[in-house]
Amino acid sequence: MIKKKILTPILLASVFFIMLGLSFAAVPLYDLFCRVTGFGGTTQISKEVPKIVLDQKVSVRFDTNVNKLPWNFRVKKNVMDVKIGQVNRIEFEVENYGNETTYGVAAFNVSPSSFGKYYSKLGCFCFEKQALKAGQKATYIMTFYLDPEMVNEVLDAIRVLSTKGITLIIVSHEMAFVREVSDRVIMMDDGNIVEIGTPDEIFTAAKTQRCREFISNILQH
Repeated sequence: MIKKKILTPILLASVFFIMLGLSFAAVPLYDLFCRVTGFGGTTQISKEVPKIVLDQKVSVRFDTNVNKLPWNFRVKKNVMDVKIGQVNRIEFEVENYGNETTYGVAAFNVSPSSFGKYYSKLGCFCFEKQALKAGQKATYIMTFYLDPEMVNEVLDAIRVLSTKGITLIIVSHEMAFVREVSDRVIMMDDGNIVEIGTPDEIFTAAKTQRCREFISNILQH
């Protein structure tokens, strides 16, 4: 019986933006945003890019809202599949459809809240006063990356599940992790199954040349 096979979990995170009129600014924006949306999750501000980029991807969904402003506020791309550790650039379009100059401040947060500590901003227009004249349009840009440290939390969660008698099918290039938690390993190449066996069979006594080459290359690194 196969209790666990191997796979990279598909993760989905949501980033929620709200553009607030400055009548709200007397209240700390972060706390206000959490009360308005009901979401938590403190994001990080970073000045340095990660030193590594992983193959794993996370789907990040962006949602925008406006409160008490005659503005249209939207994100150019609602969903991005981003590599962990890769620097990404997302654009937002804003238009003042009112009859006079108005001012606003953008606040944002993420869901699930545990995701916030891995969402790092390199540049953002958030929490800065923005002014738009009547009919004016503007494009705002945010750059961000997902901290590679988030992978460890995901792997820890899988380790816990693996002790609960739950069947897991996992696709992963984290071979040390694969060897640790798997009962059966399926080695694939170009969409074809190369070899199936226990972790010990695959990692120490692989039968196929392709599998032996792959394991040898992994162990050298």
